Amino acid sequence: MKNIKILFVIGSSFLVCSCTSLLLIGVGANQKRVKPIRLTNNSKQVVFLPMHHVGVKSFYQSVYTLTDSLGKQGYEVFYEGTGKNLKTHQDTIYEKKLRKLFGFALPKNGYLDSVEHKLLGQFKVPEKYMNQPKANLLYSIKSNPKNGDVSIQKLIEEYENKYKEIELDSCDLITPLSEEYSCKSKSEDLKKARKIFNQEFILQYRNKSLAEQIHHSQSDKIIIAFGKRHISGTIEVLRQLDSSWHED
Repeated sequence: MKNIKILFVIGSSFLVCSCTSLLLIGVGANQKRVKPIRLTNNSKQVVFLPMHHVGVKSFYQSVYTLTDSLGKQGYEVFYEGTGKNLKTHQDTIYEKKLRKLFGFALPKNGYLDSVEHKLLGQFKVPEKYMNQPKANLLYSIKSNPKNGDVSIQKLIEEYENKYKEIELDSCDLITPLSEEYSCKSKSEDLKKARKIFNQEFILQYRNKSLAEQIHHSQSDKIIIAFGKRHISGTIEVLRQLDSSWHED
């Protein structure tokens, strides 16, 4: 019986390690250097930098080096970030509505706990991994970095205008964003709302907004530093706006 228990512990540990490794591979965390994707419509040059929230130091160093080099050539960075320093009570309500949809609050200090070194608070990862640095440390000032994303407030408002209000109950309202969220709901309507919000607003709405910024920008040399999930969708919208866009 003792041997069986030992085998079970070893097997469970192996499964956890395997799942963690697959998760890290899935988000691109092992990538040592950023791999730019270059597009042009013959009047504008766009360099996409597929980003990820957790990675190794050399990856983020390569992002800084590239934005520094391209910045000297006149390129400007548009980077990802829906938070935009939310501070007011109304901002907190929008964050709580987002938490209601997702079933958890978005991490304030990154997806990786830098003390316990756990990814999403659950998966122990090697110390070589780190959270994506803040924008002021990640992108060279020479590239004039600016937030090119849509705020949480805007995403929630657009969802509620199209569908219906996300209603917060007393548990949602009294539970601080900094505490563990236990106001779980198994409502099918909420599951459906989460799926719609992820697809239509987290992805499609932000992709469309980003493509339109590129299309209307006065700059003809642009760097887009967004998660890799947004790249193909943004390029698709760009080509709807201007069919001449092609890889350079």
